Amino acid sequence: MAETKEKVWPHPIEAIIFDNDGLLLDTEGIYVLVLEQMMGRKLEWDLRRKLIGRTGPDACSILVKEMGIDEDPIHFLNRRDENLKKIFPTAKFFDYAVEIVKEAKINRKIPIAVATSSNRANYEVKISNKHDFYDLFDSVICGDEVENGKPNPELFLKSMEKLGVKNPQNVLVFEDAPTGVKGANNAGMPVVQVPDPELPADANQEAGAQPTLVLKSLREFDFDKFDWAPRA
Repeated sequence: MAETKEKVWPHPIEAIIFDNDGLLLDTEGIYVLVLEQMMGRKLEWDLRRKLIGRTGPDACSILVKEMGIDEDPIHFLNRRDENLKKIFPTAKFFDYAVEIVKEAKINRKIPIAVATSSNRANYEVKISNKHDFYDLFDSVICGDEVENGKPNPELFLKSMEKLGVKNPQNVLVFEDAPTGVKGANNAGMPVVQVPDPELPADANQEAGAQPTLVLKSLREFDFDKFDWAPRA
């Protein structure tokens, strides 16, 4: 008799929502590089943890305040984005990001979406040479297309609506940042977290984030840990 694996969530999953930056695409290092060049100093983890998963306006407002930068946050944001756009196309996929998305969409026929705090313009630059991959997604919602960024659940709930799912408990979220995990919690969705290995151990607790499952890599994900709604 085949072994029955213990499930980590009691409800069948109908769709998956993926974060992008720091989960599928390795852009976080690019953000840090540009910000450190602009400030002329190191961006420490105590501050980085407050920025990860935030929209650009929110992140730059926090950064300008915390670092005592004498500049309007929106002006700082615009300068940051101009520098970022020169480097974004060089970003690489994380280990197993392509494989897990293809397994979900192509082999298992699961509806999938991207819910990213990035604004649409930056998102389009990031994927400019990766359309074959991102065209697999049924929906993409960006941070400037909602009123409230993560940890508010609006990004996830709007993605759920686009995917045609009625109940948040039937949508599985993949995230890296505590802010995103908390957003999924607030939406009532199960969430698999693949955190940056350098993320401080207390970051989830500080954010009030409670992941359903924590993995070191997307490669560790086991579809059999969840029940999946039958596909037509």
